[in-house]
Amino acid sequence: MIPVDPDADKEITKEPPAEEPEAKARKEQADLANTELENTSKRQDIEARAEYAPKSFWLIILWLPAVYVVVLFQGFHYFGFHLSDTAIGTLIGTTSVNVLGLFGIVARYLFSRSPQR
Repeated sequence: MIPVDPDADKEITKEPPAEEPEAKARKEQADLANTELENTSKRQDIEARAEYAPKSFWLIILWLPAVYVVVLFQGFHYFGFHLSDTAIGTLIGTTSVNVLGLFGIVARYLFSRSPQR
């Protein structure tokens, strides 16, 4: 009869080898560098928000009345002002959509909650 070891069926677990001090230091340096890059990126986003949000706002605030003035000049023919129907339609349609689209893109990028980079 062969003697049976009762612990023979147990799974053998090995502990992972301890990290070398140099490898651990390199990993910590890499983690620190990554954190610094993330902080720099966040700081740049905050600065961009502070710079471009008011600019975008004022672009919209100035653009919409400018289009309104052109439409008034066209409607009442002030100073002999006249544009063809196609030109006035193009002015009102495409340029206003472009300005509002630009505002939407800037607002979505600057004030997004999820990281996009």
